[in-house]
Amino acid sequence: MSMDYSPPRGEPEVEELQRVHEALKQNGVNFATGVPCGGQEGTIYHLINDPEIQHVTANREGEAVGIAAGARMGGQTPLVYMQNSGFFDSTNELGSLLQAYEIPIFYSVTWRGCPGENTPQHIQTGDATQPVLEDFDVPYRVLGEDPVKESIEWLFTQMRSESQPVVLLVPRRWYQ
Repeated sequence: MSMDYSPPRGEPEVEELQRVHEALKQNGVNFATGVPCGGQEGTIYHLINDPEIQHVTANREGEAVGIAAGARMGGQTPLVYMQNSGFFDSTNELGSLLQAYEIPIFYSVTWRGCPGENTPQHIQTGDATQPVLEDFDVPYRVLGEDPVKESIEWLFTQMRSESQPVVLLVPRRWYQ
């Protein structure tokens, strides 16, 4: 199935998305899978259109985690993208597969309902996102709180040293 994503538009979004993509590639990302979310359209666009990154779209978040685990076992460095509500759906795969078998996976998770977002249907999951990550002892960084490259490199260092998954939380309009 072919997915058509528009290229990022406007400054500073283009520059910041390019920084994210470059940092991911510098840390070895060569495989991506996930369930699309509009909050990461620009990131997904870069992943799909990079000939050095193999991309597989998943139907469900747990499926994406399984695909990424298989890619990791095959020697790839995968990234899994999804929304935070989908992350909640895939916590069984997180705890019983990735953490139990020490499979290091890099997640990029759209943080719907983050502070400052007032969409009523996302507020509850937004409030629960960081506590769930902390309850699962998953290292995470919020994109935009620190320099992009620094956050991504820290996460990859944690992922590799602990052989555990890590999460980059992506709030809406993080690049502003």
